[in-house]
Amino acid sequence: MQAKNWWPLIRNREFARLLELCLTHSVEAVEVALGQAREQGGWSADTVRHLLNFASAQEAAPPPLDPSQYPAYQAMTPPPDLTRYNRLLEVQL
Repeated sequence: MQAKNWWPLIRNREFARLLELCLTHSVEAVEVALGQAREQGGWSADTVRHLLNFASAQEAAPPPLDPSQYPAYQAMTPPPDLTRYNRLLEVQL
């Protein structure tokens, strides 16, 4: 088959994949994601699915660590001795 004969089949398949997204997401959400995908230069179902997943993911900040659970890190440590590294600064001819 010629390439132009395959193009309608590919478009129909992508359209069907986009419709499948309406089974798991609201039509409005798919429409918004499709608009975003078109603005980015594409309209594939994979792009729309990625945008939908990104929009629906709720990224909650992890709770801060409780310092009382890590007593080993509470102690003050002395600063390191850097005199050995000062030798690297000496000019050797």
